[in-house]
Amino acid sequence: MEGVFQVKHLRLLSIVLIGLLLFSQPPLASAQDQIDAIPAPSEEEQKESKEEKKKKPKQGSLSVRGYGIIGNLELRNLVKITQSDNRFPTLFDANFVEDAALILLSRLTEDGYLNASLSCTTSLQETNKTTLEWTRRQVAQVPRDFSADTIRFRITKGVLFYFEEIHFDGLTALTEKEAISSFYVADTLIPSRKQRAYNRRRSNDGQNNLANALQRLGYPDASVSEQSVHFNQDTGDVQLYLQVKEGRQAFIQSLTLTHGTASAELELEPGLVWSRVWQQDFAQEIIHDRFKDGFPDARMKITETDRKAEGDHDLIHLNAELNAGTRARIGEVRFDGNDYTRERRLRRRALIKTDDLFDPLEIDRARQRLARLGVFDSISVDSTAGTNASVRDVTFELKESRRVDLSLLFGVGSYERVRAGFELDQYNLFGTAHRYRLRGIQSLKATSSDFLYTMPDITSWELDAFVNGEGLHREEISFERQEFGGGIGVGYFVLPIKSRVTARYNIQSLLAENSQLTVPVGLEEAIVSSLIFDIKHDMRDNPIMPREGYKLFANLEIATKMIGGSSDFQRLDMAASWHKPLGGGRYFHIGGSHGVATTFGGQQLDLPFNKRFFPGGENSARGFQQGQASPLDNAGQIQGAATYAQGNIEFEQLLTPAWSLVTFIDAVGLARDIKSYPFSEGLYSVGGGLRWRTIIGPARIEYGHNLNPRQSDPKGTIHFSIGYPF
Repeated sequence: MEGVFQVKHLRLLSIVLIGLLLFSQPPLASAQDQIDAIPAPSEEEQKESKEEKKKKPKQGSLSVRGYGIIGNLELRNLVKITQSDNRFPTLFDANFVEDAALILLSRLTEDGYLNASLSCTTSLQETNKTTLEWTRRQVAQVPRDFSADTIRFRITKGVLFYFEEIHFDGLTALTEKEAISSFYVADTLIPSRKQRAYNRRRSNDGQNNLANALQRLGYPDASVSEQSVHFNQDTGDVQLYLQVKEGRQAFIQSLTLTHGTASAELELEPGLVWSRVWQQDFAQEIIHDRFKDGFPDARMKITETDRKAEGDHDLIHLNAELNAGTRARIGEVRFDGNDYTRERRLRRRALIKTDDLFDPLEIDRARQRLARLGVFDSISVDSTAGTNASVRDVTFELKESRRVDLSLLFGVGSYERVRAGFELDQYNLFGTAHRYRLRGIQSLKATSSDFLYTMPDITSWELDAFVNGEGLHREEISFERQEFGGGIGVGYFVLPIKSRVTARYNIQSLLAENSQLTVPVGLEEAIVSSLIFDIKHDMRDNPIMPREGYKLFANLEIATKMIGGSSDFQRLDMAASWHKPLGGGRYFHIGGSHGVATTFGGQQLDLPFNKRFFPGGENSARGFQQGQASPLDNAGQIQGAATYAQGNIEFEQLLTPAWSLVTFIDAVGLARDIKSYPFSEGLYSVGGGLRWRTIIGPARIEYGHNLNPRQSDPKGTIHFSIGYPF
């Protein structure tokens, strides 16, 4: 093991050296670029530059205490970002101190600390110390000649005021729980006081939200007003009493569309409620149809022509008058701000040209296509009609982003324990939006690196090409895996089905060592030359923390000796997940995956051992460690599966907005040989855990208990990891 440890770190050192070498090398330059290159500064110029840096004024010192470690830093930065250059001045004056105190107290009030107080100790060169205090009723008087280089704010929070109960008088169209959601998130099992923090603005916003919700249900005259509010100064309880006036519900009886001298009555679905939101959506749909025909100034005016009372609701008649305006075409198309990016690349991606119909929606789609190049911080569009309203120039105003980015990576997992590494990205190589990514990762179980070079738009229909290389040395639970290789391929986003499709040629060197199997089940060493096809369809609301939607994925690998390999096999891997909110902070998640590896056209042992399936782990059957839920031989050694089918069911309950409780059932069916397809044995795990929401995904601690463990299987396994399981 000592030798393995040293080899790992030699590999990591080589990865870092390669990354630093690439990072230090600029993209290839043309001969003219090299001629025009700016010479390196002389020693005198470097000396002058250092002296200028020394002359740069030092920032004053400002700190905040009394609001927790994270809260203190957040409040300090809140004050700092109000400065034009995001730097504190060398000396703080009276205006700065007063503004900073106002910002801090406003934030405390917003967080529900209505009686918070603030004290401030200041000094100038560690002398002339002054103490100032602010409360809800008292504002410190700062002398006009005040000056300090050090400020220490101290917060006394006081009691937290929160919505204890909200009482609704006159509410019938919504349930109380639905109405409360207009004021704060009410679907957690343990609603915290901070989650229900009270302030005047939040109360007013909640009343407006509730009125808007009623109006969308067809109550155009709905209003919500405050009757009274009672504060408990000792506990922070707030009792809010509201008067709700819903008015009469309105339904659309008829709608007449008028365009010039022509008019027609439109067919509407029965029982269609009227609301301003519906009216805006209807008008927008008609106007967008006119945009496609080149009428960018199309407008619509909807008026109520008649209203009749019928029982407890009203029936209204509407007239929609369409004014299409003048048809326009695109004049000159310009790009401003592309100092480095080639204009030819931009025109190829924008896909709009002179004399096209002027469609504002298509121009916005062109802006989005340019943004997907990933080389701009911002893109705005300016269209000018000039003296001729029928011809309009289009200018894309671009702000290029930085071209090199170096990130440090960190992660944890129950099997690999700790992972750390780096990722180096360089964007917009040669001004063509080409990009490369170099990544190296070291964990306690594995060393890995990969390289990806992407070339967008190799044809006018946005077909991307890429070249990749990768290396991996990993200690699996039953053998040591080594994989090195690379390939070339193309990718395309199929818009009608909203799916990413890729096809690539790949060649790999595979090695499986120390498997301890008495009878081999596949090639332990192989050169694999294959064609690989992927399709990914992702309709989840959030890829990091999905709450609703679904995802589909499929990967097909066809390896053959005819294109340079040493084995013939076919390998299909598919996965799907579905997520559904149940209300009350409860969510239902289902995941499934299926894999099968065959050797049609070859021998049974042609399937490399590395290409077999090894289920189990934090993202699979959670009663097992990584790869442990696999077929075993008579000696209890892991053989890997030729086919498997896996299902995961989760029920999640929010405890707070950041914490949730999860219970799950995992099942996996396995077969050592393809003749036992789809599986010959099943393994089942049940368990639960806690999740904490972070910006990089859920931090998870989970325990899976095996319902039918085999003789060498564990009774259960504890997992700690970051990231969603499926």
